Amino acid sequence: MTTITFDASESLAQELQYFAHANQKSLNAFLVDALQTYLNSEEDLDDLALIKTRENEPCSSLEDVVMRLKANGKI
Repeated sequence: MTTITFDASESLAQELQYFAHANQKSLNAFLVDALQTYLNSEEDLDDLALIKTRENEPCSSLEDVVMRLKANGKI
């Protein structure tokens, strides 16, 4: 387990406590969930960027791929 510490202002700490309480979570659980959500959305953005770079690549149906693999003796 990794421990992360940061020096939060009193007002930020109070806001975080408020949001954690409003979500019926401990502050730790609230922050872990928020960090996980951020990391997941960052991964989604990376995926979307990769898709954008491949938008001009030719695409094939599964049936076409299977036929080519069979024709080449791969399957």
